[in-house]
Amino acid sequence: MKKSILILSLVLLALSLIDAQNLNTPVKSSSTGLSVVPHPDYVSHLLSEVNSMNAKSVRLRKQASENGAGSADLLAMADVLDGKSREKRIEAYQLNFQINSALYKENKKLISEQQKKNNSEGNKMHVAFLVKDSEKNVRRAEELYEEGLLEKNASLKLGTLDNAEETILLAIKQQQDIIDLQRPPSAVASTK
Repeated sequence: MKKSILILSLVLLALSLIDAQNLNTPVKSSSTGLSVVPHPDYVSHLLSEVNSMNAKSVRLRKQASENGAGSADLLAMADVLDGKSREKRIEAYQLNFQINSALYKENKKLISEQQKKNNSEGNKMHVAFLVKDSEKNVRRAEELYEEGLLEKNASLKLGTLDNAEETILLAIKQQQDIIDLQRPPSAVASTK
């Protein structure tokens, strides 16, 4: 049993040292050219690690239920994996929020440019309503995100960060609707 704990410890150490093949390299912002956004593939890599750790934890717990004498050690290893999994998931939420916030800002600039060019009165009220609603949703997402970061309970933290992600994705979806509404009819037809 001591050997399996040592092996698991080495595996966890190796996982923490993996550079994920330089996936942690930031992406350049198209408007500023500065590296400000985490690479989306790195987030996918983190979530893949989370899924792997969760599967290992489930297997260890199953082994513990079948193994009477060494079950305490197996459960302890599963607990370590669960903790690492939560940490990685929180990191993924944080990076996703940075990516989505940058996308929201880029969309906001595009919408502003489109509004200057768009002279159609018909869409202006509808666009103004959607802009206001998306801004309200992004403010709510930012509040949830800050609340989630401050939360001490790991389950509540994950739930609040998940809600923040869903809310900012809703704001981005609303922005995409605005962008589509303001495109000339020929451009909308060519994108479908």
